[in-house]
Amino acid sequence: MLEDAVVTMENSEGFDVVSTIAAPKLVYNTPGTTYTVVAAPEDGGGRLSLSSNVVSVADSEGLSSVTLTTQSHDLVAIIMLVLSMLLKE
Repeated sequence: MLEDAVVTMENSEGFDVVSTIAAPKLVYNTPGTTYTVVAAPEDGGGRLSLSSNVVSVADSEGLSSVTLTTQSHDLVAIIMLVLSMLLKE
């Protein structure tokens, strides 16, 4: 089991990592999710995006392997969706 697992992203082409959220624990053969908030370059609108990083750690005969799947989401769109849902209540 891994605790406080984080997926780090390198800054590239003006994108800056703003924040990361660790997975509290990753149990073997059970996917967990970490998050990374990234700021786009100013010429790209300067928007924030949220990357969800699904991490799965497998243990086979004492050897560990890690599988990573990343999806990027427009953070402003997510915030607007949540606010609209809250306002409907």
